[in-house]
Amino acid sequence: MFSLNYNVTLSLLFSLSTGLAGGILYFSVLPAFIMLITDSNTLVGLAEAISGIAEVLAAIPLGLFLDRPNVLRQNALRLGAMIGLITLPVMLYAIHAENYVWVCVSLGLLGVWNAFSLAPMETIFADSVGTGNRSSISNIKFVISVCSFACGPAIAMLLFHLYGDRWEAGICRTVMYFGLAFCVPAVVLQSLFLDRKTLGMESEGLLHTPIDTKSHTEATPRRQVCGMSERWVPYILSTAEILFSLAAGMTVKFFPLFFQKELLLSPVWVNFIYVLAPFCIGLLSTVAQRLSKCSGRPAMVCLTGLLGALLLLLMGVARSLWAHPLLIVTLYLLRTALANCGGPLQTSILMDYVPKQNRGKWNAVSSVSSFGWCGSAAVGGVLADRYGYGVTFVFTAGVYVLAAMFWIPLMVLVPRREIPISVSTSDLTAI
Repeated sequence: MFSLNYNVTLSLLFSLSTGLAGGILYFSVLPAFIMLITDSNTLVGLAEAISGIAEVLAAIPLGLFLDRPNVLRQNALRLGAMIGLITLPVMLYAIHAENYVWVCVSLGLLGVWNAFSLAPMETIFADSVGTGNRSSISNIKFVISVCSFACGPAIAMLLFHLYGDRWEAGICRTVMYFGLAFCVPAVVLQSLFLDRKTLGMESEGLLHTPIDTKSHTEATPRRQVCGMSERWVPYILSTAEILFSLAAGMTVKFFPLFFQKELLLSPVWVNFIYVLAPFCIGLLSTVAQRLSKCSGRPAMVCLTGLLGALLLLLMGVARSLWAHPLLIVTLYLLRTALANCGGPLQTSILMDYVPKQNRGKWNAVSSVSSFGWCGSAAVGGVLADRYGYGVTFVFTAGVYVLAAMFWIPLMVLVPRREIPISVSTSDLTAI
């Protein structure tokens, strides 16, 4: 059993707040709103691409800055909170005016805010969690996020029920106002993180900490595959993450439009799907985390990723199934759970193999992945407009399979069991 660090507690509350906001605003309502005011999958994808580009342009220099000596991550988070205070009224105006240009501007600001939230917060979070407990605590954070993601669409369901179960811009606008309201607590929480509340050597990376080799013989960094040592782990993992994000971005924002246009589902039913999906992800992530203690974390992420890709391929090629909405929705929920349940395991591996002084840069890679997620949405929009959603699903499944292949060498490089840090008093004196 473990007690939660101050920064870890704040991070969990931040995940709860942003999850509620995202569940109401982003999953199904925002793409539908943009489609209603533009009538173009391509423009839906372009708006998402703008958000991703803005996030990358802010995240890369920020990640390099965070790892400089004597830089306080809390200051970056406070600056992010100020950016959030600017973003919210701009997005409020864009939604009220139903203006596509201002929607793009607000999404660009949102991308910058995400950059100033993600990298510094994940860095301070990783520095506040002891090595050896990382996958468990990361999974708690992940489950809180996905459960709040489920509560958001549940609130949206209620709002659509009250204001009208129809795909109309005015109704979507009202629902999104409530989503923006849940962003306010996130801005406040972001300003409260403290660097002095992080841990010391307890949270250091495995390859950069004195290890008690008598108790943890697997910790010795001598594993190799195809000439690559354990020091390649962050590079291989980040490449897989970027490919996964490129694949996900081509379809994620178009699933609610697929449900709306091809399955002819109403807003209440589409949001109900997004109520169920996070719970499926949270449940399967907990199962995956426990099974990974036997199979190893990389093997579990690879297996779930491949199974998710196969289900997405089935959704794309078996168009006759589209006449059966219940079956398609079931396949979608299984696919979504399998594709996303490995997130906490992936994060725990990355932070285990990255030294504390470099975690800002590596967490910024997640923002590059977000660019892949959002940037490829533009490609997904073009494919959906020209060839339909089925072709988009098939193309995406192929990229998912490619991403899963990068986890094969990690099965050799990463030990099956997580290794807690054991640092003696003499070791700490030497450090």
